[in-house]
Amino acid sequence: MVTVERAWREAGTPWHELAFKNSLNALWNLATHSKHNRNALCENHLALKVVISGMATSCHEEASSLLRCIRGTMFSRYDQLQQCLGESYLVDYLLSLLFSDNSKSVENSLLLLKDFIPLEHGIVEYLRTRRTDVVDQLRRILCNTWSFKISSSLVLRSILEEQIGQENCGGCL
Repeated sequence: MVTVERAWREAGTPWHELAFKNSLNALWNLATHSKHNRNALCENHLALKVVISGMATSCHEEASSLLRCIRGTMFSRYDQLQQCLGESYLVDYLLSLLFSDNSKSVENSLLLLKDFIPLEHGIVEYLRTRRTDVVDQLRRILCNTWSFKISSSLVLRSILEEQIGQENCGGCL
C-alpha cells in the first residue's frame, strides 16, 4: 500500500503517473482474486483515500474500476468507513466522473452511486437542491444510446424516479 501512496504523491510526471496507474491495476487484480485483499484494502483508510483521490487524475478509469471491484466490501463496512469516504470526497469525485468522456469511468461511477445512495440519503437531497447539473447529466446519459451497459444507469434512473420524482428524470424512454 505504501507503493500506491508514493506513486500517487509523485504522479505529476508521466513516469510516476504510469506507476500510479500500474499500482491501481495491480491492486484491482489482487482484489478481484481474493476477498482477503478486498478486506485489507478497505481496512487501510490511507490506501482507500489514495485510490479515491485517483478519480481526480488521468487514472480515473483505473481508480473507479478498483472501487467498483471492492464496492461490496466497502459498502458492507459503511459504518466504519463513513468518515473516511466523506473526508475523501467520494461523492464529489463520483459526480464529476459522470461528465467524463470515458464511458467505463461513467459506468463505474453509476454503479458506485447506485450502491451508495441507499446508504447516504443526503445525496438525493444534494442532487435535488444543489446539483441540478448532475440530474441533467443523468438524463442525458439515460437518453443516449451508448455502447456500454446501460443497465447500471437504468437502475440509477429508477432510484432517482423514486426519490427525486418523475418530473426531474424526464421522459426520455
